[in-house]
Parts: sequence; structure tokens; C-alpha cells
Amino acid sequence: MEKPNNEHCFTENVEQVTQIDLPTSLDKALDETKRILIRKSYQTYKSSRKVAKDLSISQTKASALIREYCWDLMNK
Repeated sequence: MEKPNNEHCFTENVEQVTQIDLPTSLDKALDETKRILIRKSYQTYKSSRKVAKDLSISQTKASALIREYCWDLMNK
């Protein structure tokens, strides 16, 4: 039995990704990824301690990131 050629699937996925609006720099891409992860975790757990555990970061770092990215979600 012949192995499937996965190159075609990869090429299709790359073409799809390049059609969306990607950040213009690595720093912007990392910042946006960080924002998404923090907001999703905070919406789920509503606690800096639990966000820290979920994302494997310190509670101090989680608190700072929550203040930076989730100010609109706090006290809701």
C-alpha cells in the first residue's frame, strides 16, 4: 500500500493561511497570540491563579497580562 502524499494538503493549508489578514511582524503576531490565550483563559477561569496554572506562567505575570488584555472583562 502506498503512503498518501501529504504535500498537497500542506500546500492547500498554506495558501488558505496566506489569504487571511496576518500580522505584519513577528512581534505583532506574538502579541495577538498572547492576547487571545490570556482572554480565553480569563473568560474560562476568572482568576489570575487559575489562568497562571492554565498557561504555565507565574501568578504575577498572569495578573499583569489580565490587566493589560482583559480590562474590559474584569468585574463583569
